[in-house]
Amino acid sequence: MAKKKYKTKEKEKSLAEPITAYKKTNNKTIHIFSSFEEENEYVAKERAAQSYDKRMQNAETLRKLVFNKYLQPDGSWKPVERIFKIMKPYVNEIN
Repeated sequence: MAKKKYKTKEKEKSLAEPITAYKKTNNKTIHIFSSFEEENEYVAKERAAQSYDKRMQNAETLRKLVFNKYLQPDGSWKPVERIFKIMKPYVNEIN
């Protein structure tokens, strides 16, 4: 009995994304990037376009998230002590 030979068709290996319409919500757009490098360039340009005040607001928000245990109940920071203490220098002796 002769073996049957099946013909295999090589399919193209490409990603075909469906065509989709994205709505703008809250003046935000959805960007689709083809690589991580393209995304990094876009993020760097967006951050460079921010004003100094906006960057400082973002830094303060991040600081409050990271150091939330040092905040007072009303959300403000504790006042900084204005005391300097003069101490002997620390020497790490490994003998």
